[in-house]
Amino acid sequence: TLFYKILFKEANHTDSRRRDKRPLPASNKGQVTRAYTLATCHLLLADKKIQICNLGWYNFPMTMQSHYQTLFAYHWHTTQRLLALVEKVAETAVLPTCHQTLSHLLSTDYSYRTALETGQQPAHLAADQFPTLNNLKTGFLEEQSKWSTLLASLNDDDIAGSADLTTLRGHTISFPRWRILQQVLLHGMQHHAELAQLLTEQGHSPGDLDFIFFQG
Repeated sequence: TLFYKILFKEANHTDSRRRDKRPLPASNKGQVTRAYTLATCHLLLADKKIQICNLGWYNFPMTMQSHYQTLFAYHWHTTQRLLALVEKVAETAVLPTCHQTLSHLLSTDYSYRTALETGQQPAHLAADQFPTLNNLKTGFLEEQSKWSTLLASLNDDDIAGSADLTTLRGHTISFPRWRILQQVLLHGMQHHAELAQLLTEQGHSPGDLDFIFFQG
């Protein structure tokens, strides 16, 4: 039995966010039927109509390039969302930890991008380069712009191909580019979760950060 636990709503339930109000086609019992409307994708499970997610802003099939452009857009969106909330805890004891986490995240994003562009592992950015939250906000916006340029320059073959990187110790290692891109995203996800926990404890929960709700 197919079953998904991502806050799915039964289509019979009133949902003001659902744009397409037309009735869904009936499914044959015991069969799974996919019904695509202009703005909504539904999974029909043995006469149970379950809304999965709004897909009106996606075009299928996605290329590897557009796939990673979408995931990185989510990465930057989540970072800026958390940064805005960190400003609200500027007078609390958690600010230094939040600031350190954001500085580390920015430095890591910079390091992987620079390595992909130059083939050389750079030294990490010094934390004192971003002494304020406004400095961090500017740094992330600049990094986002540079990542956007990099991703736009990579076609699917580039992403699937290998990148030779020379470490600070002079060792050369090779990785598929998609693994490096995935590392940046998953590394960011870990620290986004840490920040969300700290903010929630201070009464400033970021709410749902799930990718499925991202409309970028």
